[in-house]
Parts: sequence; structure tokens; C-alpha cells
Amino acid sequence: MASLTPLLPALEIAPVADTAGVLQVMNGIEQSLAPGGTVTDGVAWFNRLYRTVTEAVIAAVAAGQFQHPQFVQTLDVEFANLYFFALRAFAQDERSEQVPRAWWPVFAGHQRTDVLPIQFALAGMNAHINRDLPVALTRVWRSSKPGLSTRDQQKLDYQRVNHVLASVEADAKTWFLTGHWKTAEQALHGADDLIANFSVVEAREAAWAQGEALHELGGPEGTFGGAYLDALDGVVGLAGRGLLHRTC
Repeated sequence: MASLTPLLPALEIAPVADTAGVLQVMNGIEQSLAPGGTVTDGVAWFNRLYRTVTEAVIAAVAAGQFQHPQFVQTLDVEFANLYFFALRAFAQDERSEQVPRAWWPVFAGHQRTDVLPIQFALAGMNAHINRDLPVALTRVWRSSKPGLSTRDQQKLDYQRVNHVLASVEADAKTWFLTGHWKTAEQALHGADDLIANFSVVEAREAAWAQGEALHELGGPEGTFGGAYLDALDGVVGLAGRGLLHRTC
């Protein structure tokens, strides 16, 4: 198993307090895992996609596309910190119980050459949206941070993020179908069903419902909420293994 530890030397990757800090850490991760812009590492593929999405959301906030931008920004930071925490935990101790099972397939297989870059991106999104997003939502709802909107108002801005994701999708497909792979046919061979069956919008809708359930169960720190999250973590990890099924 190839360790991430030497690839992330002394990189402080959690926690951050604002979206500027989120981008700073993401850039640091990419520089460590993709030196000179050459991307061969699976985590780096996901990180690049996630950074681009985050930049687009920040730009949309600046352009006034959300009714309650403080909620969007707060959620972005909580969400990103969960990824940073999982990555740091794995780099420090690959067998640590602090590493969510949802992330294990992505981190443990980050140097695999028998899967496509887009599979790593999808597996990363699977772990981050299906496991981390419900936790991030719960933490926002259970926080005492003043000025946050009502949950109904938040849901509308949460859904507006889907439009931002759609604007990034076309560019993302270009990355995965050119450059590293000679032809689109080669890149998609064996992975087209995976791509077709994964919907970011549907995953985010499910994450909202999972977040509400987790919140009602006392949050991830509660007895019942913790058990619920543990079960969810295992299911998402299993899906991640499927997304990283050998295709080349």
C-alpha cells in the first residue's frame, strides 16, 4: 500500500475557518500530490475537481446568486474540513479509526493505475457527498453561529448550488477525456456505466435527507446518531469500492 505521508510533508490540512483557507489547503494538497501540474494520483484528481467546484461556489456567492450567502459559506467550510480531517488522519496513520470507511478506498488506492481518473473523482464525490455532507449539515444546524437563515431558506440556497455544479460539469469532463487519456473512447471504456449511474444532484438531495435524520438522532456525537453515521459510513465505503472497480 502506497502511503500518503511522504506526499503531504508537514502540510497543515485542518481545520480552516473560511473559504479562503479552504482554497489555500486545497492548493497545498494539489502542489504536494501533483508537482509541476502532472496528475497521476487519485486523491489529486478528486482534489482538483473539488477545488474547481469550490472556486465556482465562491464566485457565485460574490456574484449575489444566493439569498443567504453566510449559510453557503459556513456549510462550505464545515464540509471541506471533513475531507481535510480524513486525509490528515490517513496520512498520519493509515489504520486509524479516525479515517472514515467511506474514504478508505480512495486514500488506500490513490496510486492505482488500473482505474481511470474519473473513477477517483466519482469515488471522492461519493465519500464526500454521501458521508460527509450529512455531517456538515448537522454541524451547521446544531451550531450557535448567529445570523444563519431558517432551514427552509437554507434548502433553497442548497439547491441553487446544483446550478453551480452543472456549470463546472462540462469543464470537468474535458479534463478526464483529454490529456492523460488519448481518446474519449479509451477513457470511458468500462466506466461509462459508473458515470451514468452517479448523479451529484441526486446524491446531494439524499445527503440533505440523511442530514435531517442524523440531526433528529442527536447528531454524529450522539449515541443513536453515531450508530446511524457508522452504518452510513460502511455503505458509502462499499459503494466507493465499486466505483474503483478495475477498468483498464
